Amino acid sequence: MDDQELGFKAGEVIEVMDATNREWWWGRVADGEGWFPANFVRLRVNQDEPEDYEALQAGDGGAEGGGAKAQSSRDQMRTNVINEILSTEQDYIKHLRDICEGYIRQCRKRADMFSEEQLHTIFGNIEDIYRCQKAFVKALEQKFNREQPHLSELGACFLEHVSPLKPGLLAQPTHLCWRLLCP
Repeated sequence: MDDQELGFKAGEVIEVMDATNREWWWGRVADGEGWFPANFVRLRVNQDEPEDYEALQAGDGGAEGGGAKAQSSRDQMRTNVINEILSTEQDYIKHLRDICEGYIRQCRKRADMFSEEQLHTIFGNIEDIYRCQKAFVKALEQKFNREQPHLSELGACFLEHVSPLKPGLLAQPTHLCWRLLCP
């Protein structure tokens, strides 16, 4: 390991000091600070700050010493999270499209091999999910702020698009977890 790389254990909380580079971030743990691969960690989003956050800030000279850089780093982390959400949802819709427009369409052409009941057993309501997901991704893309991604306000999209799927999911006995978790 390079002497400027940060060593850490699974589950350890790292204070990210600089996230301006997409691939390598500068961070601090109890034993030291250094560079670490950004894809090795998950961000704590919208969680309370650790209790000793003020003590960590005091070591940097407080808010005056690193205020602008800290804000820039937070903006970059938020940009990374928003980009990850968009990328993941866009990938998911591609997979759904492959299933709906590829497999299901071909299976329906072969009525001698698959009845509608068999297709429903195999694919469930994935076409409904695909339809809802397309609308959801479109809404996310409309809310995405291309000039300043960290200012994108995506939360409302999640709230608006959870309800179209719930009734269909809850009606099926195989989706007990949805009935328990999403009353």
